[in-house]
Amino acid sequence: MQLSEKKTTATLREISLLLTGTLVILAPLVVSPALPQMALFFSGISNAETLVKLVVTLPALSIAIGAPVVGIIIDKWGRRWMLISATVVYGLSGVTSFFLKNIYAILALRVLLGLAVSGIMTCTVTLIADYYTGEKRNRVMGFQTAVSYFTAVVILIGGGAIAEINWNYPFLIYLIAFVFLPGVIFFLNEPEINKETKSEEFSENIHKIPYKTLIIGYFLAFIFLIFFYLLPTQIPFYLTESIINMSETRIGIALAATSLFAGIISFNYKYLRLWIKQEVLFILALIFMGSGYITLTFDGSYGIFLLGLILSGLGIGIMLPNLNIWTVKDTPERFRGRALSILNAIIYLGAFLSPIINDSILQRTNYSTIFMIGSIVFFSLIIIPFSLFILDFSKQRKVKEKMK
Repeated sequence: MQLSEKKTTATLREISLLLTGTLVILAPLVVSPALPQMALFFSGISNAETLVKLVVTLPALSIAIGAPVVGIIIDKWGRRWMLISATVVYGLSGVTSFFLKNIYAILALRVLLGLAVSGIMTCTVTLIADYYTGEKRNRVMGFQTAVSYFTAVVILIGGGAIAEINWNYPFLIYLIAFVFLPGVIFFLNEPEINKETKSEEFSENIHKIPYKTLIIGYFLAFIFLIFFYLLPTQIPFYLTESIINMSETRIGIALAATSLFAGIISFNYKYLRLWIKQEVLFILALIFMGSGYITLTFDGSYGIFLLGLILSGLGIGIMLPNLNIWTVKDTPERFRGRALSILNAIIYLGAFLSPIINDSILQRTNYSTIFMIGSIVFFSLIIIPFSLFILDFSKQRKVKEKMK
């Protein structure tokens, strides 16, 4: 194969990988602008509002359950076939809800959608870690988050617009999975991975797993996502309650602002990593999220809401690629899929629990207070990466002193 052909093949592979990765973030966001309309349509059912919010977050439960299993499977039997199967199931389970008028049937399909997302998410991130190393890996990991959020901007605005026709029309957007499927089939190859079979080699790799590093990342991800998911689940209702004549299109634009700025900063993640340590990036992400949530507590105009959502977008745009790189940077190749699948499981367990935890708080307070609580949590979490930064600085200082 000539050099130009290899370059073209590599480019098409990267594009296909990045586009397929966008399906992960689209899964919950597609229907977010339609939530108030859905709640109205199903208002005759007990606890309709909570059930409608589960349309966004229920896939997270099946992701949390499915991701660790997917990680084990793809580490043993390969990534490509799983990604193809998951993409097909994603498209079918997503679009079928357009034809349903039963909230429980829709929720059942959302469970299946979540299982498909667990396959797509784990496979795409693991393939990035397999195909690329060093700065190239940082660049592609940042690009994946950026492309996902830029796509979400279009989908959220478009989803909000077509939700004004009827609440079920946004489900048609899931057909996009079949647009991306040919790229997965023709341009993504199964990576060559060194699969040690000797028990002593397996044992040696087990001891190389950075357990402390992974646990810290998992804990940050879990708490972060519980409160981050206030945005897609509570903001549509918060805006409708706070601002008169709030349309689904304007709700979509508001949520799209978060995705746009998340995409912009994650697109530049590789440059941030050149100059800023990962611990400091965690601190920056938490500062942006905390500041954004404080802004959302102000009684103000639509513009004030947009500012809060933009700041929050900057936070999530740093946090997600940083968590992925944090997870794979020191993890042995053999266990990379499992490490990422556990991260994804924890992230989406937090997402699933978000409306359950936060709705119980909302029964005793209001939207402004719940976002203030979220802000306090984000600022409190800063102590973890700050402590890690101080410890690392002290170690480096001691090493320099010994070298003198």
